Amino acid sequence: NDGSDFLNFRKFCEPIIKALKTMGVIAELSGRNDLLIDGKKFSGNAQCVHKNRILHHGTLMFKTNIGVLSEVLNVDSTKISSKGIASVKSRVTNVSEHLKDNKITVLDFRDRILCSVSADFPSAVMYDLTDEDIGAINKLKNEKYDTWEWNFGFSPRYTYSKKMRFPGGGVEVYLDIKSGIITSAKVHGDFFAAGNIAEFEDLLVGAKHNHEELSRIIENADTEKYFGKILKEELLEVLV
Repeated sequence: NDGSDFLNFRKFCEPIIKALKTMGVIAELSGRNDLLIDGKKFSGNAQCVHKNRILHHGTLMFKTNIGVLSEVLNVDSTKISSKGIASVKSRVTNVSEHLKDNKITVLDFRDRILCSVSADFPSAVMYDLTDEDIGAINKLKNEKYDTWEWNFGFSPRYTYSKKMRFPGGGVEVYLDIKSGIITSAKVHGDFFAAGNIAEFEDLLVGAKHNHEELSRIIENADTEKYFGKILKEELLEVLV
């Protein structure tokens, strides 16, 4: 491709719209990259260009648990304040809710889309991954895309704060995080302890803000010295 199709979302979304029409569902492209049914979003799309190739990808909500989706997308603004790009919350829907034939499965839906893609792009051919392809994919996954550095190392700077009360007292933490690493830490509370809490704060600085590393730090620390009767698992809960 000469790049002329970059950001031409309609060209790549049209087969989806046509496939749905054959199932009695009217969908539309809204804005630049969202697909809607009755004003509700069921697909978001994005593109990446590398040399003379375009990678177009998107979500397709067929029968998603909307309740779970809402829970994972609704972040407590009092807990995390990020300088990254804020997600746009939209009303969403499932394709399955609009199908007149409730016997259509997600695999049937997939096959309809493939037929529509083939009709719109007759020169396109199906490609079956070889064992060598799969091996190369797994190698790339393990060495790059499944690493902490790739998934969290490039995250925007953000601040984390959380306050919880336990039988042994209340704990309140404030963390500054850059590229997934804690750059400063402050811990307050009405717990009773003999040690200098600043020593524990120093243990946190330079650590990755994730469950595994903070669990290791807490496990190796003399938490009774710093937090009295606050349990290790309770301390971990307030830190992540």
